[in-house]
Amino acid sequence: MDLTPSLHWPVHIVTEAVDFDQGPVMVTIYYQIKAHEEEEFLSAIYQLKSVRLRNGVYRWEVFENTGIPGQFLECFIEDNWAEHLRHHNRVPKQDKILQDQVLAFHEGNEPPKVTHYVCADRPTKI
Repeated sequence: MDLTPSLHWPVHIVTEAVDFDQGPVMVTIYYQIKAHEEEEFLSAIYQLKSVRLRNGVYRWEVFENTGIPGQFLECFIEDNWAEHLRHHNRVPKQDKILQDQVLAFHEGNEPPKVTHYVCADRPTKI
């Protein structure tokens, strides 16, 4: 197993500074899959679950859109922004192979849409 970091995840651009301890962080990835490939996609993405958990994710799910056939949402949560940034740097080349297999199921001219959310837990003013 090649554990050399692949460094294939792009640096995430933020509009405002995020504190390293701010969290949790939720990442969502939208996939559009052909109807005849849904079972194969689900098999591949569930293999990716163990990879995500091994790399620091503590919650992982995949959801199917009830209103758009073939649309799936992968969602995972990490402790804080620093952990998420570390995750970017520790994904090994072996894991990239599996991620590429999952991405191959996505159809369309654009890659799957990836969004990053950080907990908006702010003190309220009274």
